[in-house]
Amino acid sequence: MKYFRLKTESNQNSAKMEVRSAIALLPFLLFSVTLWGQDSSSVKRLKTVTVTAKSKYEVKGASQTRIDTLILQRNVNSSLAELLSENTPVFIKSYGRGSLATASFRGTAPSHTQVTWNGININSPMLGMVDFSLIPVYFLDDVNLSHGGASVSNTSGSIGGSIQLDNKPLTQKGWSGQFVQGLGSYSTYDEFGQLNYVANKWQTKTRLYYGYSANDFSFKNKEIKDLENPLAPYPIQVNKEAEYHKAGILQEVYFRPTLKDQLSFNIWSMYTDRKLPRLTTSEADENANINSQFDETLKAVVSWNRYEHSANYFLRLGYDHQDLDFWLKNQISGGDIVKAINSTATSNSFYFQSELNKSFIEDKLKLKGRLDYTLSKVISAEEVKMTGYEENRSDLSFLLSAEANLTKRLFLTALVRQGIIDGDYYASPFLGTEFLINENYDWKLKLNISQTFHYPTLNDLYYLPGGNPNLLPERSNAIEIGTSISKKLNDTFNFWVDINAYSSTVKNWIIWLPSYNQFWVPENMREVKSKGVESKIGISGGRRFTFKSHVNFAWTHSVNNDDPRNWADESVGKQLVYIPEYSGNLFSNIAYKGYYISYFFNYYSTRYTTTSNEKETKRDFLYPYLMSDMAIGKDFKLRKTYVGLQVKVLNLFNEEYRTILRRPMPGRNYYLTIKASF
Repeated sequence: MKYFRLKTESNQNSAKMEVRSAIALLPFLLFSVTLWGQDSSSVKRLKTVTVTAKSKYEVKGASQTRIDTLILQRNVNSSLAELLSENTPVFIKSYGRGSLATASFRGTAPSHTQVTWNGININSPMLGMVDFSLIPVYFLDDVNLSHGGASVSNTSGSIGGSIQLDNKPLTQKGWSGQFVQGLGSYSTYDEFGQLNYVANKWQTKTRLYYGYSANDFSFKNKEIKDLENPLAPYPIQVNKEAEYHKAGILQEVYFRPTLKDQLSFNIWSMYTDRKLPRLTTSEADENANINSQFDETLKAVVSWNRYEHSANYFLRLGYDHQDLDFWLKNQISGGDIVKAINSTATSNSFYFQSELNKSFIEDKLKLKGRLDYTLSKVISAEEVKMTGYEENRSDLSFLLSAEANLTKRLFLTALVRQGIIDGDYYASPFLGTEFLINENYDWKLKLNISQTFHYPTLNDLYYLPGGNPNLLPERSNAIEIGTSISKKLNDTFNFWVDINAYSSTVKNWIIWLPSYNQFWVPENMREVKSKGVESKIGISGGRRFTFKSHVNFAWTHSVNNDDPRNWADESVGKQLVYIPEYSGNLFSNIAYKGYYISYFFNYYSTRYTTTSNEKETKRDFLYPYLMSDMAIGKDFKLRKTYVGLQVKVLNLFNEEYRTILRRPMPGRNYYLTIKASF
């Protein structure tokens, strides 16, 4: 490991040289080894185009979720964090409006959720997680979730689950485009634009986004009380120093030289400049604790897909650059404002993937082989304290998978991912089976067992101060059983039910704890046990009036099963902090002749902020809350332009709530969306 005292120009140049060298050597190294229907008056008719492609490879016996196209279209001005919290059982831990938002599957940690974009992993190699508040839904065409061990088929390190984000080529030839204007409370402005051109053999898609918010909402601060006048009301304060700017561009190019081949190029650049508001407990003056964070990313993927009658093959090269700059300023008494923290973190990751799918016996047997290689190079520096680290990580894995239709009703998936991370070997097997009980109702019984590994992040190992290079990788053993029903009652009505129960044990769980040296240190806990139930029920249909509704509910019991660390340790057997035991959400939409009304509901039970699960003070836990949003809109055609108007009321019942301790949240607020498409 290379330690350094300051991120100087010389080591930056050195890092650039190493990155260029890696880019040059990577090819040689690697060589060696796609709308729920509204009323017909508002639907844009598409030309019929024949596309040659193989059906998506399925993981039998697993729990998987696909976000509905209608929901994606209704949420084009939302972040991925808002989309997931309103439509899936995944718990989103949000630090406030415009701030960090992480995802947790089945009571696991944010770093146990792996996220891919067009096949490449976009988790930070240093933090191990993704900030979902930074990903606009407008840039996504397809969002899929793999729960539990099923994620092994997509990526490594996903103990809780994985989220796959994808872009898709268009089918309608010629020019098309869209402009979306969003106007909201707290001086919030969002602009989205898209321009597409589709020819016979190639097409291009360009998407742009810019967003700004002063984020200056008022709130009642119950963390501050006038001790000399206990009867005085809590003060009404303004969320200051909380504005944010976001911007991004996504460019896609697709080329089909033959009916069997497709070349694609995707490049996505984003930047965010945001201030981080002070805690509600802060009584400092205006020039104290001023925080700011700048995030910049550049991701690119080049792919070649070959489609044959009974096989398909792809090669993929990827690149992911992430840069995070954070600083904290304070005013010295009677003096200037100086930086107390000036931290930078830069990572460059390179990807190579190759996969072959082959079908036999009239698709009754499907075999898949896949090779993944990732090289990450990171630099972390804190210029005030003059600390930091520079490290590399390589991850090579091989996936072998078989899917078999044993009978007309019995299906099986067996796969194993064998990998090497920095010289350490791991194996993640998965075995799933599915039995079709009733073909008329598509009633299935599902069962799977799996083992997954998650290696410590680079910050876990090397962060200064506190990194622990002796950490062991986390290992999860899980079992899951479930059932699903999907039935089309007639030409218009459908309903579906999906219920899954799971149990998992995570050995060597990594947790950061305070040390005697007055800084936090990561350590391995003996184990964490998690069990629970995820359920989803939905119905859709109608002719003149069309409707769609679904409900998600989750019971998540995730507890510390470690040995007591000392006589005062009361954390054993207690629910992990910030993980709600019960959560749920509901989405309902009714449409008639282009008019529609949508209702969103979200519920979280009590969340503890201490490992002992105490309720002695308001600072020990977060109250349960029920959050409702409502949207009313109209889609219509104006000559050759398709126009959409929507008004959304967020926090409909003006709930006072918190998602994170000492972080304020807004009351009722409003958002207007105007869309124009051609």
